[in-house]
This record gives sequence, structure tokens and C-alpha cells, in this order.
Amino acid sequence: MRFQYRPRAAAVSALAFLCACSLAFTPQAFGDTVSSGSPTPALQNSLMLQLQDEFTAIARSAVPYVVNIKASRTVSSGSKNPTQRDSTPPSIVPPTSPVPHDDSPFPRRMDATGSGVLVSPDGYIITNDHVVEGSKVVTVTLSDGREYYGSVLEDHQSDLAVVKIDAPNVTFPCCKFADSDKVETGQWSIAIGSPFDLRNTMTVGFISATHRKQIIPSLASARFYPDLIQTDAAINPGNSGGPLFDANGEVVGINVAIESSVDSSAGIGFAIPANFAKSIMQQLIKNGKVTRGYLGITPAELTPAKQEIYGVNAGSWVQEVDSDSPAGRAGIHAGDIIESFAGKPVDGELSLRMAIMQEAPGESAAINLIRNGKPLSYSVVLAAPPQIPTAESGVASTPPIDQKKIGVSVRNLTDSDRDQDKLSPDTVGALVTNVLLNSPAEQAGLLPGDIITHIGKHEIKTALDAANALNELVPGKEMIMIVLHSTAPGKTLEIALDLKTWK
Repeated sequence: MRFQYRPRAAAVSALAFLCACSLAFTPQAFGDTVSSGSPTPALQNSLMLQLQDEFTAIARSAVPYVVNIKASRTVSSGSKNPTQRDSTPPSIVPPTSPVPHDDSPFPRRMDATGSGVLVSPDGYIITNDHVVEGSKVVTVTLSDGREYYGSVLEDHQSDLAVVKIDAPNVTFPCCKFADSDKVETGQWSIAIGSPFDLRNTMTVGFISATHRKQIIPSLASARFYPDLIQTDAAINPGNSGGPLFDANGEVVGINVAIESSVDSSAGIGFAIPANFAKSIMQQLIKNGKVTRGYLGITPAELTPAKQEIYGVNAGSWVQEVDSDSPAGRAGIHAGDIIESFAGKPVDGELSLRMAIMQEAPGESAAINLIRNGKPLSYSVVLAAPPQIPTAESGVASTPPIDQKKIGVSVRNLTDSDRDQDKLSPDTVGALVTNVLLNSPAEQAGLLPGDIITHIGKHEIKTALDAANALNELVPGKEMIMIVLHSTAPGKTLEIALDLKTWK
């Protein structure tokens, strides 16, 4: 076990906060002051003790809700880290140290330690999926040392899971959730969990920021964190799944990740907001799984530049549309600006993503949007998300044509390409072989392996067709639709190449 001494940032911040507040105190408000109006050491000490008492009260009431979770699973030979599963919060910055490889032919057990918080008197616990992933049964230790077995319900994409303690005759203490939509930067934040397996550890800090977004890829499917709370309260390995409390002792988030190059606290941690965690938890408890609606678009922020160009102040810009999706079949196009979804106003990419996720497959949603300055309305029946294949598609080696104007290289399709990607023998188009970083092509969402079939009004049958059509584009003039067959999800997409903001 490695210990690192870190400055007591929370205590220093609290002291600075109190000292700043004390400057506003006057002799009229407090009799125990000197002639200058500054509080005496006795008054300062009293204020410090009052703040200390508040934190002590929170610890006394909140610690019983927090549990330690130990999970294990058996993995096949050749797995990484054969005896210790990495229970570190997923680091946004990948670790730089090499991971040892197990060459033993025998199965091995992988263990993880994390935290969780009791959410109901009958023993339901919410935690992170990366703590309990692959484990059907886990061991739960309460703050007073009692141990129970718990069964697991997981949701990989949100990185949330529910554990149910097997103790029918026991009533457990349970937390109260705060309204995480009201969390603001600068508020107190208190993390309680089992960092480095040190149970019932409390750290204090502030809410550093809200609405952080991260996507962490994995072999099965990506974990998507659409709306994270950032805090400087220390979060370390073992804190994962534990609660982040506010100054009222209510849960505002579930600790999930850190930003660090050394897999320990660097003062930047993240928590899943309580409101989102509750919605996932309720679905897991009620249905045993999470079902999400699928619209078939890739939303993007309506930047100030786009707001000025299109004369729309709020909404979400549609970056891509899957032609074979509810949105594509309903007539929604790339370049549309969605202003409301299912009766809820859309003020950005995040609010649209969250609104879509809260609708179940099969439900109808009304969509109001702006296209070319005109308001339009659609009714779309959401579908279940498609299964994304994990195998990567290869391409044959043929000379490409470089189109440096937008930063893309294309070549002709071959019979080998069609066979490898299971395409129809009569499929035509230009195969994207390379996309330059920070280019208009990358910003539009083109990827190597995509097959361009249309650019604006031009049908694309060869690489030369694509190069000629792209060469006609004029920066700052218009928005061009590029239709392509995406080999990654195996779908036909419509992508907006926005030349109006391309200088």
C-alpha cells in the first residue's frame, strides 16, 4: 500500500473562507471585537468550532449509509492483473505504467474493493459498475462491521449498478438524495468511502464545476458519462461507487472517476449526478435492466457562431443522422436545430441526450426543430439501440486520392472491400482511407473505413468523383450533406459538412 502526504486543502480553504467572512464582521454585530472591527481570536475560534461541529454532525449521520464492497470474479488464462482487479476510478488520463500479463494456463480470481451507499431500508445499494462488473454476488460491509452477501444488477454504459443485500429481517439506514440539478460551483462537497480499503474515510472540498462530459471506451461498449459533477474532495482507488454529499448531508452524486496520471487523487474527481443515478437505479430495481430510447442522431452544441449564422439562440445542432433509424425515417436531417424533444426544451447537446435517454423504446416523442429558418414538427417512435459490432473492418491497399481541401483521402472500392464488409456486390462509392486531425472532415465526423455515396447533389461512384465534388466546395458559402455507409456501425449516415463556419 502506498501512502502520499497531501496538504490539507479542505482545512486551508475552510480557514481562508472564514477569515474572509470575518472581515465583514463589525463591532456593531459582535461585541467581542477590537476597536478596528476585526474579530478577536476567541471569536475566530468560536466560528471554527461551529464549522467543525457541522462537519462532525454530517459524518455522524452520513457514515452509516456508506458501505464497503468487495467483489471477485474468475477470468480465463492470459488475463491482465490476475490477482487484483483494478478498482481505481476510471482515469480520464490513461495510466502510463505497463500492465503485467499473466501467462498461466489456469483461471485466476480477480478482486476489487469499492464503496456504495444504502438507498432503501430493505437493503438496496447503489455503486459503480466497474466495481462489481462480472460478479454475481459481492460482500458488503457496513460501517459498524456487519457483513452481508449481495446480488448484483449492472448497467455498463452508465457505469452504475445496484446491489441487494440478502437480509430480509433487517432494516437498514438509508441516505436522502438532493436535487443534483441545483448543484452549483463553489458549494461544499463531502466524499465518504473506502479509499485504499480504508473504510469510513471522509474528505472535504468544493464543487469545482458541473456538466462535465466524458466517454471512456471499452471492448464491449463505451461507458458514457453525459453529465458529471467535478469536485476537489479527494477521490482515490476504493472511493468508486461511494456518495458525494452536500453540506446538508444529502447525496448529490456517486463518485466515479478521477483526472490523474498517477491513479490517485490530483484534486480533480468526478461524480455521477444524483438525479441521473436515481433514474438508472429505479430501472434496475424495477426491471433488472436499463432500456434507453434510440433516435439515431449525433447531437452537437449550437455554438455562438452557429447561433449567429442560423438566427437561433437555443437548441442542439444535428451533426449526423442514421438514415435507417427513427430520426432518418421520420425525415430529420443533418443540420437541423432541435429546440424541444418530448415536450422538454432543448438548450444544448447535453439536455437533448438526457431527454432521449429518459424515453423508452416504442414511445412516441414530439420533436420541434428549425430547418433553414423554418419551424417544423415531427413525431418519432423511438427504437432500441442497435448492437454495435466490436470487430474492426480492414481495407485493401490501393492508391488513395488525397483531398487536402477538407483533409480526407479516398480510394475506389474493391471486391475485397465488399466481401470483407458484407456489402452488396453492386455497392459503389469512395472509401475513406485517412482523415487529418483538426480538419473539416474530422470535425464533420468522417472516419477511415466510411464509404461516401453522395456529396450534396453529386452521386459518388469512384474516388475521383469524390475528389472532384469536394474540390467544388467553397468555404463560408453553404452547408453540404455527405451521405455515407459507415462500416463501424454498419449504417447509412447523413453528415453535415458545415462550410458556413469554415474559413
